[in-house]
Amino acid sequence: MRLHDVHADKLGAVEKVVLSFALSVASFFIAGVPLDPLAPSKSVLSFTNLTIVFLVAIGLGLVIAIFYYAWIYVEFHIIGVADWIRVKLGLTLSPGTTLNDALDVFWDYRDKSYVVVMDKDGQKYRGFLGMVSFEPTIQLALSRHNNKNPEKFEKDEWNSVDEWILVFAEDNIRWIGAAAI
Repeated sequence: MRLHDVHADKLGAVEKVVLSFALSVASFFIAGVPLDPLAPSKSVLSFTNLTIVFLVAIGLGLVIAIFYYAWIYVEFHIIGVADWIRVKLGLTLSPGTTLNDALDVFWDYRDKSYVVVMDKDGQKYRGFLGMVSFEPTIQLALSRHNNKNPEKFEKDEWNSVDEWILVFAEDNIRWIGAAAI
């Protein structure tokens, strides 16, 4: 668990028991030590068998860690390619603290450009940044500016919405970008 940077307190008691049991059985199986409950404990739990099982358990943990970090590496590069594509398409993905930085830049130019937001449902909206809140979660509002309401992208064109302000919470934002007026 330490190799995977997973803290023990993040797993519940049932998950710990099941994970421990599965990895123990796998270690005994790979080591070739019989798990016969009727066998004398001295033959199954000999020093040699326990040493082999212990070394197999360490090896199994290392193999799992290698696969985990290989997956993280692949996932990191997939995200990098997706970000590159978004930049080429004029879209800006802003996860985590990058979102704060992007919103700060958007706030500085709030009267000079649109802010485009895609929600989790894939709907795109644009408008002028009227409000940004970072605590306790990020929220932003696209508001009316120069007698122009926020707009929604429908049927390949931007259409004005009836609301004067649209509020988006962090958990409903897929991506944020900017567009020139």
